Amino acid sequence: MNTKRRFICFPEMHSPEGPQGVPAGAVLFDPGIGRPEPEFRYAPEALPLDRQTAGQWLGQATGYAEMFRTPGDMRAFAASSEDFFSGSTMDIASELFAMDAATNGRKAEEGRKAALKAQAVLLLAWVREQRLRELGSLDTGLDSAWEKFDMTVGLDPEDRDELEHIDADDFTALGDVSPYGEDDSWKGVLESMLFFLGTDDVLLVREPNVLAMWGEMGIELAPATPELAAAAQAMGLGDGDSLAMVTCPGYRLAGRTSEPADMPWLAAERTVLVALGD
Repeated sequence: MNTKRRFICFPEMHSPEGPQGVPAGAVLFDPGIGRPEPEFRYAPEALPLDRQTAGQWLGQATGYAEMFRTPGDMRAFAASSEDFFSGSTMDIASELFAMDAATNGRKAEEGRKAALKAQAVLLLAWVREQRLRELGSLDTGLDSAWEKFDMTVGLDPEDRDELEHIDADDFTALGDVSPYGEDDSWKGVLESMLFFLGTDDVLLVREPNVLAMWGEMGIELAPATPELAAAAQAMGLGDGDSLAMVTCPGYRLAGRTSEPADMPWLAAERTVLVALGD
Protein backbone atom coordinates (compact mmCIF):
# COMPACT_ATOMS: atom_id res chain seq x y z
CA MET A 1 0.00 0.00 0.00
CA ASN A 2 1.26 3.46 -0.84
CA THR A 3 2.11 5.86 1.96
CA LYS A 4 1.03 8.74 -0.29
CA ARG A 5 -2.12 8.84 -2.37
CA ARG A 6 -1.42 9.55 -6.02
CA PHE A 7 -3.80 10.85 -8.65
CA ILE A 8 -3.00 9.00 -11.87
CA CYS A 9 -4.40 10.28 -15.16
CA PHE A 10 -6.18 7.52 -17.06
CA PRO A 11 -6.15 6.26 -19.75
CA GLU A 12 -3.76 8.77 -21.35
CA MET A 13 -0.03 8.41 -20.80
CA HIS A 14 1.03 11.46 -22.85
CA SER A 15 0.56 15.20 -22.51
CA PRO A 16 1.22 17.13 -25.74
CA GLU A 17 1.49 20.30 -23.63
CA GLY A 18 4.00 18.76 -21.22
CA PRO A 19 3.45 19.36 -17.51
CA GLN A 20 1.05 22.22 -18.32
CA GLY A 21 -1.40 19.67 -19.72
CA VAL A 22 -1.51 17.66 -16.48
CA PRO A 23 -3.63 18.92 -13.56
CA ALA A 24 -1.49 20.18 -10.70
CA GLY A 25 -1.01 17.37 -8.21
CA ALA A 26 -1.79 14.64 -10.73
CA VAL A 27 0.67 12.55 -12.75
CA LEU A 28 0.75 10.55 -15.95
CA PHE A 29 1.67 6.88 -15.74
CA ASP A 30 5.17 6.27 -17.07
CA PRO A 31 5.67 2.66 -18.28
CA GLY A 32 9.45 3.08 -18.24
CA ILE A 33 10.25 4.56 -21.63
CA GLY A 34 11.84 7.82 -22.70
CA ARG A 35 13.36 10.46 -20.47
CA PRO A 36 12.27 10.42 -16.80
CA GLU A 37 10.06 13.39 -15.96
CA PRO A 38 9.14 12.83 -12.31
CA GLU A 39 7.53 16.25 -11.98
CA PHE A 40 4.49 15.02 -13.91
CA ARG A 41 5.10 11.34 -14.75
CA TYR A 42 5.07 8.46 -12.29
CA ALA A 43 7.24 5.41 -12.99
CA PRO A 44 6.61 2.65 -10.40
CA GLU A 45 9.68 1.11 -8.82
CA ALA A 46 8.16 -2.31 -9.52
CA LEU A 47 8.58 -1.98 -13.31
CA PRO A 48 10.76 -5.00 -14.17
CA LEU A 49 12.53 -3.52 -17.21
CA ASP A 50 14.86 -0.54 -16.99
CA ARG A 51 14.47 2.20 -19.58
CA GLN A 52 17.27 1.03 -21.83
CA THR A 53 16.02 -2.56 -21.97
CA ALA A 54 12.42 -1.42 -22.43
CA GLY A 55 13.42 0.78 -25.35
CA GLN A 56 15.44 -1.98 -26.99
CA TRP A 57 12.63 -4.51 -26.65
CA LEU A 58 10.01 -2.06 -27.85
CA GLY A 59 11.99 -1.20 -30.94
CA GLN A 60 12.35 -4.90 -31.78
CA ALA A 61 8.87 -6.03 -30.81
CA THR A 62 6.86 -3.57 -32.84
CA GLY A 63 8.79 -4.05 -36.11
CA TYR A 64 7.89 -0.65 -37.53
CA ALA A 65 9.68 -0.93 -40.86
CA GLU A 66 7.72 -4.09 -41.65
CA MET A 67 4.38 -2.90 -40.28
CA PHE A 68 4.26 0.45 -42.05
CA ARG A 69 4.77 -0.58 -45.68
CA THR A 70 2.08 1.80 -46.94
CA PRO A 71 0.23 4.85 -45.60
CA GLY A 72 -2.84 2.64 -45.32
CA ASP A 73 -1.00 0.24 -43.02
CA MET A 74 0.12 3.11 -40.84
CA ARG A 75 -3.41 4.51 -40.63
CA ALA A 76 -4.82 1.12 -39.66
CA PHE A 77 -2.17 0.67 -36.99
CA ALA A 78 -2.79 4.08 -35.48
CA ALA A 79 -6.58 3.78 -35.53
CA SER A 80 -6.95 0.26 -34.13
CA SER A 81 -5.89 -1.54 -30.98
CA GLU A 82 -6.43 -5.05 -32.34
CA ASP A 83 -2.74 -5.85 -32.78
CA PHE A 84 -1.86 -4.60 -29.32
CA PHE A 85 -4.29 -6.50 -27.16
CA SER A 86 -4.70 -9.84 -28.92
CA GLY A 87 -2.49 -12.70 -30.07
CA SER A 88 0.46 -10.64 -31.23
CA THR A 89 0.91 -9.23 -27.75
CA MET A 90 1.25 -12.74 -26.41
CA ASP A 91 3.82 -13.60 -29.06
CA ILE A 92 6.05 -10.65 -28.29
CA ALA A 93 5.51 -11.18 -24.57
CA SER A 94 7.05 -14.63 -25.05
CA GLU A 95 10.02 -12.96 -26.71
CA LEU A 96 10.23 -10.63 -23.74
CA PHE A 97 10.28 -13.55 -21.28
CA ALA A 98 13.13 -15.10 -23.26
CA MET A 99 15.07 -11.83 -23.27
CA ASP A 100 14.56 -11.43 -19.54
CA ALA A 101 15.68 -15.00 -18.87
CA ALA A 102 18.83 -14.46 -20.92
CA THR A 103 19.57 -11.25 -19.03
CA ASN A 104 18.98 -12.67 -15.57
CA GLY A 105 20.33 -16.15 -16.25
CA ARG A 106 17.17 -17.86 -15.05
CA LYS A 107 13.58 -18.43 -16.00
CA ALA A 108 11.23 -15.73 -14.77
CA GLU A 109 8.95 -16.64 -11.89
CA GLU A 110 5.20 -16.28 -12.39
CA GLY A 111 5.07 -13.01 -10.47
CA ARG A 112 7.80 -11.51 -12.63
CA LYS A 113 6.10 -12.83 -15.76
CA ALA A 114 2.93 -11.00 -14.77
CA ALA A 115 4.94 -7.81 -14.24
CA LEU A 116 6.73 -8.21 -17.57
CA LYS A 117 3.47 -8.82 -19.40
CA ALA A 118 1.83 -5.81 -17.76
CA GLN A 119 4.75 -3.54 -18.63
CA ALA A 120 4.80 -4.88 -22.19
CA VAL A 121 1.14 -4.00 -22.75
CA LEU A 122 1.68 -0.53 -21.31
CA LEU A 123 4.75 0.08 -23.47
CA LEU A 124 2.82 -0.89 -26.59
CA ALA A 125 -0.13 1.27 -25.58
CA TRP A 126 2.27 4.16 -24.92
CA VAL A 127 3.60 3.87 -28.47
CA ARG A 128 0.13 3.60 -30.00
CA GLU A 129 -0.97 6.72 -28.17
CA GLN A 130 2.18 8.58 -29.18
CA ARG A 131 1.71 7.68 -32.85
CA LEU A 132 -1.93 8.81 -32.85
CA ARG A 133 -1.04 12.10 -31.23
CA GLU A 134 1.87 12.74 -33.58
CA LEU A 135 -0.21 11.83 -36.62
CA GLY A 136 -2.75 14.35 -35.41
CA SER A 137 -0.20 17.17 -35.47
CA LEU A 138 1.70 16.49 -38.68
CA ASP A 139 1.99 20.19 -39.44
CA THR A 140 5.39 19.89 -37.75
CA GLY A 141 6.42 17.32 -40.35
CA LEU A 142 6.41 13.54 -40.41
CA ASP A 143 10.19 13.36 -40.50
CA SER A 144 10.61 15.24 -37.24
CA ALA A 145 8.01 13.03 -35.57
CA TRP A 146 9.85 9.88 -36.64
CA GLU A 147 13.18 11.34 -35.57
CA LYS A 148 11.82 12.00 -32.08
CA PHE A 149 10.42 8.49 -31.86
CA ASP A 150 13.64 6.90 -33.10
CA MET A 151 15.58 8.72 -30.40
CA THR A 152 13.15 7.41 -27.79
CA VAL A 153 13.27 3.72 -28.63
CA GLY A 154 16.70 3.57 -30.28
CA LEU A 155 15.77 2.69 -33.88
CA ASP A 156 18.41 3.24 -36.55
CA PRO A 157 17.58 5.46 -39.56
CA GLU A 158 18.05 2.53 -41.94
CA ASP A 159 15.20 0.73 -40.18
CA ARG A 160 12.83 3.22 -41.79
CA ASP A 161 14.01 3.21 -45.42
CA GLU A 162 10.65 1.95 -46.59
CA LEU A 163 8.82 4.87 -44.99
CA GLU A 164 10.31 7.67 -47.07
CA HIS A 165 7.39 7.70 -49.52
CA ILE A 166 4.75 8.44 -46.88
CA ASP A 167 2.76 11.59 -47.60
CA ALA A 168 1.64 13.57 -44.56
CA ASP A 169 -1.56 14.57 -46.40
CA ASP A 170 -2.75 10.99 -46.05
CA PHE A 171 -3.12 11.43 -42.29
CA THR A 172 -4.82 14.80 -41.92
CA ALA A 173 -8.13 13.14 -41.00
CA LEU A 174 -6.60 11.86 -37.79
CA GLY A 175 -6.09 15.34 -36.36
CA ASP A 176 -8.84 15.25 -33.75
CA VAL A 177 -8.78 11.53 -32.93
CA SER A 178 -8.52 10.66 -29.25
CA PRO A 179 -6.25 7.65 -28.71
CA TYR A 180 -8.97 6.07 -26.56
CA GLY A 181 -12.07 7.71 -28.00
CA GLU A 182 -13.34 5.04 -30.36
CA ASP A 183 -12.63 1.58 -28.95
CA ASP A 184 -12.06 -0.38 -25.74
CA SER A 185 -8.26 -0.53 -25.89
CA TRP A 186 -8.25 1.28 -22.54
CA LYS A 187 -9.37 -1.95 -20.85
CA GLY A 188 -6.02 -3.63 -21.44
CA VAL A 189 -4.26 -0.47 -20.31
CA LEU A 190 -6.32 -0.42 -17.12
CA GLU A 191 -5.68 -4.04 -16.19
CA SER A 192 -1.95 -3.63 -16.71
CA MET A 193 -1.73 -0.25 -15.01
CA LEU A 194 -3.53 -1.53 -11.90
CA PHE A 195 -0.83 -4.17 -11.48
CA PHE A 196 1.61 -1.40 -10.55
CA LEU A 197 -0.71 0.93 -8.62
CA GLY A 198 -1.55 0.83 -4.93
CA THR A 199 -5.09 0.63 -3.62
CA ASP A 200 -4.74 4.15 -2.20
CA ASP A 201 -4.08 5.58 -5.65
CA VAL A 202 -6.91 7.33 -7.48
CA LEU A 203 -7.50 7.19 -11.22
CA LEU A 204 -8.33 10.61 -12.66
CA VAL A 205 -10.56 10.05 -15.71
CA ARG A 206 -11.47 12.72 -18.27
CA GLU A 207 -12.05 10.51 -21.33
CA PRO A 208 -15.75 10.54 -22.38
CA ASN A 209 -15.54 7.18 -24.15
CA VAL A 210 -14.37 5.41 -20.99
CA LEU A 211 -17.22 6.94 -19.01
CA ALA A 212 -19.76 6.04 -21.68
CA MET A 213 -18.64 2.42 -21.67
CA TRP A 214 -18.75 2.29 -17.89
CA GLY A 215 -22.33 3.49 -18.11
CA GLU A 216 -23.12 0.66 -20.52
CA MET A 217 -21.56 -1.76 -18.03
CA GLY A 218 -23.87 -0.54 -15.28
CA ILE A 219 -21.14 1.22 -13.31
CA GLU A 220 -22.85 4.14 -11.62
CA LEU A 221 -21.03 7.29 -10.61
CA ALA A 222 -21.74 9.10 -7.36
CA PRO A 223 -20.94 12.63 -6.16
CA ALA A 224 -17.30 12.98 -5.16
CA THR A 225 -16.60 12.83 -1.44
CA PRO A 226 -15.57 16.10 0.21
CA GLU A 227 -11.98 14.81 0.32
CA LEU A 228 -11.84 14.02 -3.39
CA ALA A 229 -13.73 17.18 -4.30
CA ALA A 230 -11.18 19.23 -2.36
CA ALA A 231 -8.34 17.40 -4.11
CA ALA A 232 -9.97 18.10 -7.48
CA GLN A 233 -10.31 21.77 -6.67
CA ALA A 234 -6.64 21.88 -5.69
CA MET A 235 -5.88 20.47 -9.16
CA GLY A 236 -7.92 23.22 -10.76
CA LEU A 237 -10.77 20.88 -11.70
CA GLY A 238 -13.50 22.31 -9.51
CA ASP A 239 -14.69 25.23 -11.63
CA GLY A 240 -16.71 24.37 -14.72
CA ASP A 241 -16.20 20.64 -14.29
CA SER A 242 -18.60 17.91 -13.24
CA LEU A 243 -16.98 15.91 -10.44
CA ALA A 244 -17.99 12.37 -9.59
CA MET A 245 -16.44 9.17 -8.29
CA VAL A 246 -16.84 5.43 -8.13
CA THR A 247 -15.17 2.72 -6.06
CA CYS A 248 -15.38 -0.88 -7.17
CA PRO A 249 -13.13 -3.88 -7.94
CA GLY A 250 -10.65 -3.40 -10.73
CA TYR A 251 -12.10 -6.24 -12.79
CA ARG A 252 -15.46 -4.45 -12.95
CA LEU A 253 -13.82 -1.27 -14.17
CA ALA A 254 -12.15 -3.37 -16.88
CA GLY A 255 -15.50 -4.74 -18.03
CA ARG A 256 -15.23 -8.19 -16.48
CA THR A 257 -17.89 -9.95 -14.42
CA SER A 258 -15.43 -11.79 -12.19
CA GLU A 259 -11.79 -11.74 -11.16
CA PRO A 260 -9.52 -13.51 -13.66
CA ALA A 261 -7.55 -16.29 -12.03
CA ASP A 262 -4.31 -15.00 -13.55
CA MET A 263 -4.93 -11.36 -12.51
CA PRO A 264 -5.54 -11.44 -8.75
CA TRP A 265 -4.69 -7.73 -8.39
CA LEU A 266 -7.98 -6.89 -10.14
CA ALA A 267 -9.95 -8.04 -7.10
CA ALA A 268 -8.92 -4.99 -5.07
CA GLU A 269 -11.27 -2.03 -4.73
CA ARG A 270 -10.16 0.94 -6.84
CA THR A 271 -11.25 4.56 -6.67
CA VAL A 272 -11.92 6.70 -9.72
CA LEU A 273 -12.33 10.48 -9.74
CA VAL A 274 -14.18 11.76 -12.80
CA ALA A 275 -13.75 15.30 -14.06
CA LEU A 276 -15.60 16.34 -17.20
CA GLY A 277 -16.10 19.85 -18.48
CA ASP A 278 -19.71 20.97 -18.72
